[in-house]
Amino acid sequence: MILSNTSLLLLSFLILVSVMVQNLSHVISCKDCNLSKSVTFNENIVNITDSFTNLFWFLQISDIHISIFHDPGRIQEFQRFCNETVDIIKPSVVIASGDLTDAKDKNELGSQQYEEEWKHYWNALQSTHITNRTIWLDTRGNHDNFNLQSLDSPVNYFRHYSVQGARHPRSYVHHLKLPNGEIAAFVALDACLDPGPRRPFNFIGVLDSPELEHVERIARGNVNATYSVWFGHYPTSTIMTQGSQHVRDIIGQDKKAMVYLCGHLHQLGGAITRMYTRQQNGLLELELADWKLSRMFRLAAYDHGLFSFVDITHGHWPIILVTNPKHAQFLSPKEPVKSMLHSSHIRILVFSPSHLSEVSIKLDSETQWKTCRHVAGPLYVHSWDPSLYNEDIHTLHVRAVDQSGRESSVSHPFSLDGTRIPFPFLSRLLLMTNVTVFFQLCFGLLILACVVLLCYLRSTSYYVSNGSQTWHPITRINFINIWLRKLTLVANIDSFFYFLALFPVYLAIGPWTLGYVIDNDIAVFFSWGTVFLDGRFLPGALTYTYGFFYLMLYHGPMILVLSHELDRRLHPKIVRSKKATGLRWVYISLFVLPLFILQASTVHSMALSYGVISGLGPFVLWPLLVCVWLFFVASKTIPENRIRRAGAMWLNPKFKRRASASYFEDQKLDLTREA
Repeated sequence: MILSNTSLLLLSFLILVSVMVQNLSHVISCKDCNLSKSVTFNENIVNITDSFTNLFWFLQISDIHISIFHDPGRIQEFQRFCNETVDIIKPSVVIASGDLTDAKDKNELGSQQYEEEWKHYWNALQSTHITNRTIWLDTRGNHDNFNLQSLDSPVNYFRHYSVQGARHPRSYVHHLKLPNGEIAAFVALDACLDPGPRRPFNFIGVLDSPELEHVERIARGNVNATYSVWFGHYPTSTIMTQGSQHVRDIIGQDKKAMVYLCGHLHQLGGAITRMYTRQQNGLLELELADWKLSRMFRLAAYDHGLFSFVDITHGHWPIILVTNPKHAQFLSPKEPVKSMLHSSHIRILVFSPSHLSEVSIKLDSETQWKTCRHVAGPLYVHSWDPSLYNEDIHTLHVRAVDQSGRESSVSHPFSLDGTRIPFPFLSRLLLMTNVTVFFQLCFGLLILACVVLLCYLRSTSYYVSNGSQTWHPITRINFINIWLRKLTLVANIDSFFYFLALFPVYLAIGPWTLGYVIDNDIAVFFSWGTVFLDGRFLPGALTYTYGFFYLMLYHGPMILVLSHELDRRLHPKIVRSKKATGLRWVYISLFVLPLFILQASTVHSMALSYGVISGLGPFVLWPLLVCVWLFFVASKTIPENRIRRAGAMWLNPKFKRRASASYFEDQKLDLTREA
């Protein structure tokens, strides 16, 4: 044979992975050539001068997580935001995009709605008279939906302690009439689960059929709006829909929609500080860091049809937002970007608690700062000749100093020929994929890998034992041979094979566990969904993620650990040496115990989240008990001759010509014992 069976299996797997990677790279591409055909480029040219017209700005705050157990500073600084920050910036609208309260128990594992947290939120708004000074648009996040039987539940405090909850229990649209007569539509997208389970299986959003129809009507009804700002708690990658359309397609029905503002992911704990992208329908999707830990908020503006924004840490002044020319990373085909090339002035919004003593700019490598002229409100301008910068990317430097001595500066890249700065890969991966489908595929691939590999090694052992030499999986790479030999042992011992190869299949189809998903309401978890005893059903979403990480972090490593333990028994002289005994304790402490602790922590967290009964299920407790027992069997009790029979095809020297000599030199001890 030109290629061994092992090589063919590996090649097939690599081809499958490469096809997935190719498709993924197309999905997360932000190039103009990959824009959907429905996108029409805005060729309008708007006269951008130094006038204080065609301009409005607004704020966004997300993931406030008001808690009665942790960090009272969140509430205090939130009150400062409502009182001082809003008063200084004077936005037309403030968007609060979900997770208004924390709704977690003191141990941060259990979850329920705490009325006192909602009262803190409501009191902060009322005590600062926020609704008298701006329009406050709040919507729910998954934390605001923990442990809710329905929208009519008495503990759905969003209806009673929010600005919009009484009139708009879910998605809604607010039309803002601007001073120049134009209309800005602000569309709140509520994708919270109904009913709302406790954490952790309440992370992915779902638009059910009634809500989907409602949102589509909103999207089609924004024909009279000049601007359309969509916002919600969940990124579009974490929203499932009951139908063939993705939520991005639905937002795309609103021809004026240029941006979708969200939160929820907390920038992956700060690992990705600029989680932004442009979807293939031209929609900018901008995830905002949380208020909970980061104390971040967003200032956004429309200036002559150009959308600009900046994310700021609360308390940092002055705030600088350049609106013309706009940032080169966020050029959108839906806005009149050609207007920048014909504009007469650079336009900057600057906000500070104190009077500004200086706002100045310089372009590219200029050494002299040029003072900007104050027009009105926060608007500062400076004349320029855009034809000098009509190729490639340039940098505008802005400096602002107030009378209290506070100083801020920004370096603002821009381009007038359409050259764009690419978005980071991880941002595109997280915001442009469908998270549920992605982890569903990854979960399926890991199941396939576990089953196919162990079944393949079991079948090759059968054929080799019956005299078919061509089925032997031996290769010329010693490292691969060693691990194939080890894996062959678990594949040929029934008690190991049936759990390690077939349990992943069970996870795909069978029940994982059951528990009190909502107070006094038991449901059964499957990978493909949650089934309540009264017949209600929630589609599987985060379960695929849990299944993927279980296979990746526990089940897969346990296959390797148990294989190694069985193989170790084939070398009794080495096993009994003092050096080997010391290394074994290091190996157990560093690799084996952490695996058991990891699964034990899953048992503990599930029991606290959904009741003790949930910690006893097949997905939770069983893998821990079975693997502890299998580890003991592999280490102590299984007869050595049974292990040798399981790995017999690797102890036969007649395959030496197909492998490296060093491999069989390593097996010298085994061959001697076999003789």
